[in-house]
Amino acid sequence: MTGTTPKQYILGLRLEYARDLLLETDVPVAQVAERCGFSDSFYFSRCFKNHFSTSPRQYRKEHA
Repeated sequence: MTGTTPKQYILGLRLEYARDLLLETDVPVAQVAERCGFSDSFYFSRCFKNHFSTSPRQYRKEHA
């Protein structure tokens, strides 16, 4: 129905929520990762970069 696996779909939702937090708050990236269910902020950054083609910090900087 969505064209992705359930795991990819949920990861996408978590990353979209992370993007919203990065834009709407000034919470540190590590806390954004934690709030979105990532226990490892480095893994979060890698997933975010794969999804949005930029790092979480750079995304916040460019869209703030």
